[in-house]
Amino acid sequence: MIDEDIVTSGYEVYVEQPNGRFEPAIMEDEYPPSGPRASRAGAQIVCPAGLGLRHLERGVSGTSEVVLVKPTVVLETVVDELAGGDQATGF
Repeated sequence: MIDEDIVTSGYEVYVEQPNGRFEPAIMEDEYPPSGPRASRAGAQIVCPAGLGLRHLERGVSGTSEVVLVKPTVVLETVVDELAGGDQATGF
């Protein structure tokens, strides 16, 4: 007996939302640090800076998502970068 699954597939352009948390695996920092690369994972997103593209596939076993182009975001840590490290982080 042959079994067939119905699968729907599509592409989605998206942006990350303000006040979310930075996840380097699925987004890019628009203004990465110029000095030593400290982890920015979990930093608060101030605003989106660029669009992302993801592929969504829905089937009987659930939904899968693959990020093809990471969206860019501006993080709260940009204040430190612009002030040369003299400012406290946060708003």
